[in-house]
Amino acid sequence: MHLRNRMRDRSEAEPSISSEFTRDHCRLDVLFEDARRLATADNLGGAAAAFRRFAYELARHIAAEEKQLFPLFDARAGMRGPTTMMRHEHRELERLMAVAAASLEREDAATFATEAAALAAILGTHNLKEERVLYPRTDAVVDESERARLVASLQRQ
Repeated sequence: MHLRNRMRDRSEAEPSISSEFTRDHCRLDVLFEDARRLATADNLGGAAAAFRRFAYELARHIAAEEKQLFPLFDARAGMRGPTTMMRHEHRELERLMAVAAASLEREDAATFATEAAALAAILGTHNLKEERVLYPRTDAVVDESERARLVASLQRQ
């Protein structure tokens, strides 16, 4: 069987770290776009509520990466460079989320639009690095039981 087919068969048969975290990225993207759409429609109260939900869920996602995924990657891959960079980017995302949330609370649509655009740009490149490099490399360096435990933990959240 061709390697690509084996990889596809495995990903279809059993969830992977990559598939679980990438699925969560997609869910977070929808929440973020809801907040941006509401702000563009001048529904700043709705945008603020939607953005609070997005920020809460992104914080949950970041915590899962930093408390579960990154230590596992660091231990199995034997390098901390990628996770150090991801942690640094997480702090920048958190900073931008706080500024964006504050702008919505002040009903400052212009500042929110600017901060949301900056947040979207960083999220896009950050998520791409995780989805194309960090998640697949983690799937490759962990054994099946470690993968299954992490995936099960993510699915319970």
